[in-house]
Amino acid sequence: MATAEGWFYAADEDSARLAAGHTATAVSAFQHHFSAEVPFGAVILSAALPPQARDAFQNGHALPWVRVWASPAEKSTLLRENLRRTQPELSAAAVEQLVSRASLSTGDVLPHEIGHSLYQARFWPGQTADGSLHYATPAPDWLDEAAAILMEPSPMLAERRQQYRALLSAPSPHVQDLPGFLQAPHPMDAARRAALSGNGSSSASGLTVMVARGDTGAALAAFYQQSLALADFLIERSGRADVLGQISLALANGQSFDDWLAQSGPPLQLGGDVATLTQHWQAWVKALTPPTQQAPAQ
Repeated sequence: MATAEGWFYAADEDSARLAAGHTATAVSAFQHHFSAEVPFGAVILSAALPPQARDAFQNGHALPWVRVWASPAEKSTLLRENLRRTQPELSAAAVEQLVSRASLSTGDVLPHEIGHSLYQARFWPGQTADGSLHYATPAPDWLDEAAAILMEPSPMLAERRQQYRALLSAPSPHVQDLPGFLQAPHPMDAARRAALSGNGSSSASGLTVMVARGDTGAALAAFYQQSLALADFLIERSGRADVLGQISLALANGQSFDDWLAQSGPPLQLGGDVATLTQHWQAWVKALTPPTQQAPAQ
């Protein structure tokens, strides 16, 4: 099916319509936070489409972005296979419980992935990240991830915000100070992706379902939560819903974040350097939690 946002392909009309709805939600959020100019693209729900076929389709139709994603049934199958192989101690009932719980969030994940596609197509067309330096695009990893997280449905965003406040209630090695976080690599860096991919369940489309546990899982969750928190802070402090779009455009045009901050930070009440921005950030973070639960400011 086709809409104003793109083309949608799936095994059945209901699934295609669902993908179109998620894309419309992501596009609306993208326009609000990043840019009124939203690239037209396509979503293909298939775990069987080879990457070469995807690339041929995208190039043949001159589409700025194409997101290939597994249908809910396909993703459940891949997750089930992964859990049985990597956690053989789990009972069949426990596996099915985890699969069922994950299936409830499948729809929530698609807008996030579409957000990554929209962000790259709008600000970094034709560019991919250096895997040793950045996660998905040449943008800082926190900004790349915030672009996707802000496309998620409101209940999912509310849960991430609540989890971040809980994370602040006690010292955590995964909560980083602001100067460090601005430069921090994504926890799922090239080495960890490779390690998890080796234990993941892959489809013909190249989609790999991986389960991050322990310290890796905690670091990943905290990175997502702090990326959203930083986005919230910048939006609230500046009074501009599109401040991340302003930053992204500047970076895409060759400015550094420090250069952008020196030029645009003062009129947006952010300060002209990272030290001043950090002071505002610490005050904002401190206000998130009751005094009895506050850990040292980060």
